[in-house]
Amino acid sequence: MAPSTDHAWALADLLRVPREEEWHRVLDDGARALVVCRAGRSLDEVAAVLRLLDAAVPMVLVDSLNGRQSEHAIETLGATHVWERGTLHRRQGRRAASVHRDRMVTLPTAGSTGHPKYVSLSAESIMGNAASVAANLGLRDDDVGVTTLSSAYSYGLSNVLAHALAGATMVCLDDSIASERFWETARDEGVTSLAFAASSAPLVVTALRRSMMPRTLRRVMFAGGGVDRRLVPELYRETARVGASLHLMYGQTEAGPRIAISSSDTEQKNWGTVGGGIHGVRIRVVNSDGVEQQAGREGRIQVASPYIMAGYSQSSGDLASPRDLIDWLDTGDRGRQDVAGRLWISGRADEIRKVSGYRIDLGDVRQEAESVFRCSAAALTSPYLVTVCLETADRLSSNEPLVTKLAERLNLPVELIRIVTVQKLPRGSSGKVDQVALAEHTGAVVTGTGEED
Repeated sequence: MAPSTDHAWALADLLRVPREEEWHRVLDDGARALVVCRAGRSLDEVAAVLRLLDAAVPMVLVDSLNGRQSEHAIETLGATHVWERGTLHRRQGRRAASVHRDRMVTLPTAGSTGHPKYVSLSAESIMGNAASVAANLGLRDDDVGVTTLSSAYSYGLSNVLAHALAGATMVCLDDSIASERFWETARDEGVTSLAFAASSAPLVVTALRRSMMPRTLRRVMFAGGGVDRRLVPELYRETARVGASLHLMYGQTEAGPRIAISSSDTEQKNWGTVGGGIHGVRIRVVNSDGVEQQAGREGRIQVASPYIMAGYSQSSGDLASPRDLIDWLDTGDRGRQDVAGRLWISGRADEIRKVSGYRIDLGDVRQEAESVFRCSAAALTSPYLVTVCLETADRLSSNEPLVTKLAERLNLPVELIRIVTVQKLPRGSSGKVDQVALAEHTGAVVTGTGEED
């Protein structure tokens, strides 16, 4: 499908766009370059990512808005070039990079800790995963998607590539989904697919209620964390009302990145499952000894597929190394599978803490706090205190009855709970709460991961 406006494009058209002289030099000899690409959601930024991928030029994708991350990636991984603001720059004095074909695409991931890791994948694994996503969702050449997420974020990259491989059109927008301009453009362009971060679910519910969605809409997708469980039933009802399907997606950058996608038809009566593994992905749940669990029993989620990362890269030497041998990737998440093989996520395996002798599950704290206070929440711990951070403009007194209610639900002494209110929880580009930034803002302490003895 040909582009209809300056916002929309088809892959073949992008690759025919004339390039500047430095582009020609890099694309003609891609094996001798490593490009740090500051990518966002605009046409130029998405086009740069696709050109580099198509020409097999090794690249590191970083958020266009994160200058600190860009500088860290340049120095840590030894980039020869930087793409930003529409121009490709050569880094003076840089020698030709040596990047193994297993590590052609590198993405930063920080989870919720704020400390960057670099995940390296082969182009084949990323494209194979995107093809499976396209097939699972039934994407076609008459579909029109929209870039709600930066392609430096693995979910955003997956969304772009899945549509491109299906021959579909993409609409590139820098506008926030909170703006009327975003929805006007989506309607004008006849968008059929919308992919959102889980943290955007409240805004999407509002858009559905107010009939802001394009009439052409076929599917709505969520990933980048768990959707607030209180909103899931309404999301299913509202998307069905407008004639679209809802898909909850589970993934991880290290897994290439999509793992499972729910089917709207089969999940209507099983709200909350993220569905079964996509084509090429095997999933299992194991206990602490690595023994596979039977259906219905909770444990650590592991995945195996040809899409799994080559490994982490923290230096140019790592980038030159072949793929690590990873039979089963431990996602660090907890969950269970039902008898139909559908996956249910219950939280992070490393979110278990010990506070004054009490076993604390941070996921439970967040969910109960959101239920009690009716707002978004995050939780931090120290050895002697649980800090609950609420995204609200309201002030709460220390003897607030809701704090007592929360303590009762968590089966904790109220003295162990500290409530902090913030206007807005700090979030990364993936929509996940940045715990380090939150701790700095609130004066709380971030403890280590894993269960403490």
